[in-house]
Amino acid sequence: MVKIEGGTSNTGGGIPHESSFMHNLKGFAYTITAFIISITLLNLTKWIYVTHSFKYPLFLTGGHMIASYFLAAVMIFVLDLVPNRRRIEFKDQVLLVAPFSLMGASSIACGNMALVFLFPSFHEMLQNTTPFWTVLCSIIFAGRRYNTNAYLTLIPITCGGAICALGEQSDFRLLGVIISFMAAIFRALRAIVQSNLMSGQENIDSITLLFYAAPFNLCLFLIGSIIIEGIAPWMEIWSVSFGGLVCIAGSCCMAALYNLFAFLMVGHMGAVGSMIVGYLKTPSIILLVLLYLVIVVLHYKF
Repeated sequence: MVKIEGGTSNTGGGIPHESSFMHNLKGFAYTITAFIISITLLNLTKWIYVTHSFKYPLFLTGGHMIASYFLAAVMIFVLDLVPNRRRIEFKDQVLLVAPFSLMGASSIACGNMALVFLFPSFHEMLQNTTPFWTVLCSIIFAGRRYNTNAYLTLIPITCGGAICALGEQSDFRLLGVIISFMAAIFRALRAIVQSNLMSGQENIDSITLLFYAAPFNLCLFLIGSIIIEGIAPWMEIWSVSFGGLVCIAGSCCMAALYNLFAFLMVGHMGAVGSMIVGYLKTPSIILLVLLYLVIVVLHYKF
């Protein structure tokens, strides 16, 4: 696993001086798991919107935050996976965690709202621009510089997604495209803030950061849901079928796991590294599908 950003990696509970092989193996495991969860969550969310006609992204994402908080709480207080976690006073939470939560909540809200107007595949193509925004924001706001290899890796990932989106034939709205781009920009800013929190002098591990950030995110989503969506989701949730409720509960579980592994990836690889590796899933999925089709065709041919 290529580590693009300098400095030591902090995985929040990992071994301080782990071997290079274990470091790469852990990064590979984080990446594959995040790929699977991300794809499942994306399609499950769209399924809820289309099949069960529950198109309330802010309300749904609030449920995701509740699940994320309980997952982090279980890992901290029940499983005791972070025995030496950093305790943060509420004042410091407001100063350190709240801005991170605001960026994350904005990114997730924009991503879920974009799915109302766009197909998941097209939305994912647009999200391939996130590494570009991450590098740009790192240079502008953090004053960071990267080597030539870091810039070259952006070409096949970012431009590849742009080529896939060129000539898109699906029915979409310009508003959905703009919201999708905003999700990418907010995600880039969140990754930069998160990387600073997890690799600073008084760093915060991934699970603890999720534990402190989820309540802030929940408050933001609930306020946004009340302002934009009103009381409609609170009324219509009771008329959703049992299958729809199962899908909503499943999306909450997937979102909690995705948030956890996304945090772990940023702590392990840095902001830009995690973004570049994370968005390799789109070409990876395409290659896997093509490989599967070739195998099926060869099987029936011979």
